[in-house]
Amino acid sequence: MKIRWHIVLVALFAVVFLQPLQSSAQNYLDVPPDPNFAKDYLNNVIYGDTTETGERVPDRVYRLQPGGIYYFNNVIKIKGDLKIVAEGENPSGFNKAIILAAANEQGVRPARFAEAHGDVLFKNIYFSMITDKDKQVNDLVRVYKDGAVIRMENCFAEWLKLFVFRVYSANTSVYIKDCYFRNITGVGGPFNGKIVQFQNNPVNELILQNNTMANVQGPLINIRFNTVGLLKFDHNTVVNTLKWPFHFEYWTNGIVTNNIFFNVASYGENRADASNQDQEGLMFGIVNLYTIPDSLLPQVGLTSQADRRMLVRNNLYYHDQSVLDYIAKWWASDSVRLEPWMNERTRAWAEDDNAFPYLDIQDPIQEDPQFFEYPTADSMVKKMDQWRTDGKKTTWWWVDDDGDKVSNATDRPHTLAFPTSSPAYDAADGGFPLGDLNWFPEKKAEWVTAVEESRASAPREFALLQNYPNPFNPTTRVLYSLDKPGRTRLIVYDLMGRKVRTLVDGDMPAGRHVAVWDGRDADGVSVPSGIYLCRLEAAGKVAVRKMVLSK
Repeated sequence: MKIRWHIVLVALFAVVFLQPLQSSAQNYLDVPPDPNFAKDYLNNVIYGDTTETGERVPDRVYRLQPGGIYYFNNVIKIKGDLKIVAEGENPSGFNKAIILAAANEQGVRPARFAEAHGDVLFKNIYFSMITDKDKQVNDLVRVYKDGAVIRMENCFAEWLKLFVFRVYSANTSVYIKDCYFRNITGVGGPFNGKIVQFQNNPVNELILQNNTMANVQGPLINIRFNTVGLLKFDHNTVVNTLKWPFHFEYWTNGIVTNNIFFNVASYGENRADASNQDQEGLMFGIVNLYTIPDSLLPQVGLTSQADRRMLVRNNLYYHDQSVLDYIAKWWASDSVRLEPWMNERTRAWAEDDNAFPYLDIQDPIQEDPQFFEYPTADSMVKKMDQWRTDGKKTTWWWVDDDGDKVSNATDRPHTLAFPTSSPAYDAADGGFPLGDLNWFPEKKAEWVTAVEESRASAPREFALLQNYPNPFNPTTRVLYSLDKPGRTRLIVYDLMGRKVRTLVDGDMPAGRHVAVWDGRDADGVSVPSGIYLCRLEAAGKVAVRKMVLSK
């Protein structure tokens, strides 16, 4: 009887389980700018936006006015999603809302813009993260939700001291496109100033495409001792960094294509630097691979180091004379060297087709891209000289075009386009220019059309594949594909229909994706051995797979 009842229970549950949930639409709140420019305006708007019972409004999206100015003066702490967009017409043509930092009543600058325990969406926003007293905000957002989806599109962020995104949660997905990051620097050392830091947590996906990063101290992406299901860094322009674009060695599925790295990792390394950076004391390099611990391989579905995949091609890596002069000076006195594209270990692996058959790492173009106008490296070199000389942490380095940091809201303060004679002009896939294609609007339009046509011709389906490995202990990868973009939920249930863990709950693009489940529930507690059901829902479609956790 027990067996029969168990079968009936599962069968009845499956009937309900396979029905699509009621999908909730985005719930917009239009927020006009404050005519009085109150310094706590955005704080008050968001904290005052609750239901009658004091809860957060579900699926709320704050819609700001392009060209409008919005101040905040304390950290905005959200127990849920944080979604802010700008939409509408602006006679000036500036299509972004402007969010400015201000000191609070005690004259103290906010440590960060926000903390979110949910998904994050920023679209068409200009963030100036410095007060009128030249006090920088540390971070833009800290994220604390496992499985969070973070999106940033057509935004401009500058004057941050430490990080754009600082992620304290596991298995997040981050998508950044068409953004400009500038003047993200701190005095504490050459490692202050990053786009995203994951605090050594595992990452589902990290995709950056068609972005510009100028005077971002680096490293741009910091993961170190964990894995990423997919890391794609494509068509980005990076100018003036002290450290590398990637502080990361456990690549498993990586794509680094069609980028410009100009004056990148300019600080260089001497022997003392190298001993604290690469795990074998080698020069770190722009692309660095190191042995992944066996305990981490299963969480990205690998059974051996040989399964690692990486495509690196069509990149440009170049330093101007001011950086070369700095390196020559410090080579003579302290053996400081420029970072190689790959260190000896990584190059040996890339050339060993028997041991690593899926590594395709090609050397970059090493020629001047001939930018029409770029932020000079003078202040960066001055800062590097000071650190090498006496380690002082008092001199800032940045570019401030008009001398007024607060009113510097302009989409493209420099011209990082280049002439048709540049070696970068037709060196990308498809004959497009390297780097951020937003510097070439007509080429960008052609590229978008080409990408859309390629996607349209590629087979696409809604599918939930069998998790791998299965059975598993304690971690498994869940691969799924979406035939169209939209709200997506990927949730683990037990056989009684009780929710165990939400892996994905947010807007996702069409295409293939991967999520990771570590065998824990929503409270971080390890669940017992048994059969679990993984349920995918998107666009009114549902798919379910059984997963076996065997300890």
